[in-house]
Amino acid sequence: MEILSDPTPDMLAMPRFDDGAIDMQELLRSLAEQVVNAVMDAEADQLCGGGANSRNGYRERSLATCVGPLTLRIPKLRSGSLFPDGVIERHRRADRALVAAVAEMYDTGTSTRKVQRVAEKMGVPRLSKDQVSAIASSLGADIEELCARSLDGSPSRTPTWASSARSARSSRALRGSAAQSTSCATACAMPTRWPTSTPR
Repeated sequence: MEILSDPTPDMLAMPRFDDGAIDMQELLRSLAEQVVNAVMDAEADQLCGGGANSRNGYRERSLATCVGPLTLRIPKLRSGSLFPDGVIERHRRADRALVAAVAEMYDTGTSTRKVQRVAEKMGVPRLSKDQVSAIASSLGADIEELCARSLDGSPSRTPTWASSARSARSSRALRGSAAQSTSCATACAMPTRWPTSTPR
């Protein structure tokens, strides 16, 4: 990986804002792109090392990440194929951290437009409404499982309650495809003891 051991002057040039301050996000994006591409090149070189195979150019693919979009140069081989599963998942255009951030914002009731604006500030220039909705729908299975969970206790394990606390809060939540103001009531209780059923 000569990219890491022998940097060129272009690699050492720091991206800067107009006022001269270093653009850390662009610096991290650029470094991540260079390192990932160097790892894929090294993997391709290793596969072609015995002379039985040779390289045949690159195919470019864009990957949206939290530090900005990376242009991945995936090496092509004359025979067989190379797909860097350790670097990028098949059919995925955004890394997991970005997907988790977008899903969390959407789940808390942030509108699709606001999610798009935040994603742009994270360095993802084009995150369509459909992409935001698809990312948010990845939460669907988790939410359905939580909603379907039984809160009933087993008849033989019904506790006696000593004290309870009740509270309510109001927040914005996702209902269907729109964020709406919602109130949520919570109740907590402490058992005095759990009944025991010991056979005699």
